[in-house]
Amino acid sequence: MVDASARKKLRDNIRRLWDTDPDFIKLQDELRKAGRETIAPLYKKCLEESGEPVSKCYHEAAKAARLYDVYRRIWGAPTSG
Repeated sequence: MVDASARKKLRDNIRRLWDTDPDFIKLQDELRKAGRETIAPLYKKCLEESGEPVSKCYHEAAKAARLYDVYRRIWGAPTSG
């Protein structure tokens, strides 16, 4: 098991990269944009038509849109389909 101080150091370094490194900032922007564009129509439809809680609509929209594959493509990782 990884010690808590090691996890904290790793988290702090990753956060610093997200906030300061231009490549990571660009990646973060791409992920945000893709997320919004991918699930927005499904999320809106769920909220307007289903009466489900916001968190469930978000989860269902992300799942239906296969958001995990969208993010993996942006990362350059293999997708599930």
